Amino acid sequence: MSMNKLVNYLLLGEEHFGSGSVNSEEFNTWVKAFKKELRKELDIFNGTDFEMGKGHFYVSGFFRVGEQLVYFSISDVRGSMSPTQMLVRTAEHNKDWTGGHNQYVTIQDGMGEEIARKFSYDYA
Repeated sequence: MSMNKLVNYLLLGEEHFGSGSVNSEEFNTWVKAFKKELRKELDIFNGTDFEMGKGHFYVSGFFRVGEQLVYFSISDVRGSMSPTQMLVRTAEHNKDWTGGHNQYVTIQDGMGEEIARKFSYDYA
């Protein structure tokens, strides 16, 4: 599934993901596919040490480029004000959820290049 297809589900929000006290099967399927696609995007600039977790209809995690750790997060997929944006910021360690300045990238095919430009990483 392409990143752009995953964005289409984000735009549907609660209509696609549902609501409730537990994550829906639609959300769990989306997370699995998003994780796979994000890994591909991180390969553009040799992102390593990728880890991603899910909460109640949100995802967050970390990846490393060289010595720099980066935190990322997508807030509640059921109705975020900016459903196609992913927060990225530098971090000191993988429990640092407050780290550097908040920056946002558009969730789309090719977003790895946007991440690379924001942090001045070399990319292919």
